[in-house]
Amino acid sequence: MKIALLQPELDEKYSDQKLAYGGGNRPPETGLAVLDYWIRNHSKQKHEITILDSRRHIEDLADEASNYDLLGMSDWFSNHGNVIKIARMAKLINSNLKIALGGPNAANIVQEIFNNHKTIDYIIEGDGEEALLGIADGKNIAIIPNLWYRPVEGTQKFTYRKFISLDDIQLWDFSHFQNAAERLADYLRWQRDCSDPWLVPPLTIFSFRGCPKAMKEGVCKYCTSAETYGRALSPKKFWNQITNLNQKYGAEMFYVSDDIFTISPKRIEDIAKAKPESARARIRAYGYLSDLARLPQSKLENVAKNLERIGVFNLFYGVETYDTAVLDGMNKKGIGIDETIRVIKTLKKKGNVGATIAYVLGLPGESKKSLQTNIDSLMKLVDIDDCLERLYISIGMPLKGSVWYNELQSDSRIRRDYTDETGKDVVVDDDPDYKLLASLSIRYKTSVSPQQVNETVQKMVEIASKRLENHKIGGFMLEI
Repeated sequence: MKIALLQPELDEKYSDQKLAYGGGNRPPETGLAVLDYWIRNHSKQKHEITILDSRRHIEDLADEASNYDLLGMSDWFSNHGNVIKIARMAKLINSNLKIALGGPNAANIVQEIFNNHKTIDYIIEGDGEEALLGIADGKNIAIIPNLWYRPVEGTQKFTYRKFISLDDIQLWDFSHFQNAAERLADYLRWQRDCSDPWLVPPLTIFSFRGCPKAMKEGVCKYCTSAETYGRALSPKKFWNQITNLNQKYGAEMFYVSDDIFTISPKRIEDIAKAKPESARARIRAYGYLSDLARLPQSKLENVAKNLERIGVFNLFYGVETYDTAVLDGMNKKGIGIDETIRVIKTLKKKGNVGATIAYVLGLPGESKKSLQTNIDSLMKLVDIDDCLERLYISIGMPLKGSVWYNELQSDSRIRRDYTDETGKDVVVDDDPDYKLLASLSIRYKTSVSPQQVNETVQKMVEIASKRLENHKIGGFMLEI
């Protein structure tokens, strides 16, 4: 079977996202490399797999995709429009083409996609390796895990859930990507010539699937992708993958995409101890402040030293807000600004690990007081020398599939206003207007106005700009 894999670029309406790193083209996508190697190593059939260059025009991508038997695309809320356009155009050329969607968005809107877009044949929920392999090998649908499909009659059906062992994943590379060398060129150039790691486009690796916070405390109400079943890559396999990329491409700068990298002091210690002398890695990853703050000071310092040994230079903390009432409403625990400062100062002093702090404004329950609380907290953070390396500040997006979205769509006022503005029903829309929904959420679920939220975002950006360079300040939605 001829198989094409693709992660399309951002839709035009999301192209103004400020990602807070520099550089040029994004490197080849790790998730697609893993799928490619899984099929090649686990199928008894000989498949021809090509990973398409996402930078090409969507008409060209659709035209090429139509020459394959199976097209697998990674669907995010931010590229969903392009995913659907490519699927529609490719299917018009080749009606026999089978199209499967995976990624963090598609499984949240299965019914909407199947009802609104007849071009989509399959949607993969969760681990995609065995699902895509089963489709490629032509297996009976009933025995393929993690798969939504269209039956001959009736509504969409789901097969069954299955999780893979991450240690079963083979070492992957970018051998089967179109224009791989060209796509890696910017990454390698910035890595070689620039001392600022935030100018290097991120090359993604992973060590864990699942969200430890969601497993212990439940999913945050604004989240759409938190998996409550965890699977860890062995420390040895983690380093084998890094040294493989060191040797094949000279890659040394990595972004670990785990929901939380700092799962526990023991996990961090095990990874640090397993690091080979030959491994070269500078890593940015995600941390969870609440967990780190609960550690005794001596253990926190030890975590800092092990992170430095691993090569971690920055941890991203999804603080969201320092207003406890707003956080409680989103089912997330937080810590105060003083505890935040203690944690990030300790990690910087003992392990040279900087901090990225991420705020989300406009969440339900927002008030003038909570907005001012966040302004005050940022003013304290920027006064800490060298600890705050990067700021993310966004207006909350009630993504479809989240508890927050479900609460909004059940509000008759929001459903009415959304229809009046867009002509669509928010319940069945598979590509919602998130700026409008964020604005409606602020109007009906907070005591502030969209204008006040916008002004606070801009004020916080101005505060951060006194200490941080422009490319180190970003956000998904900076204005509504």
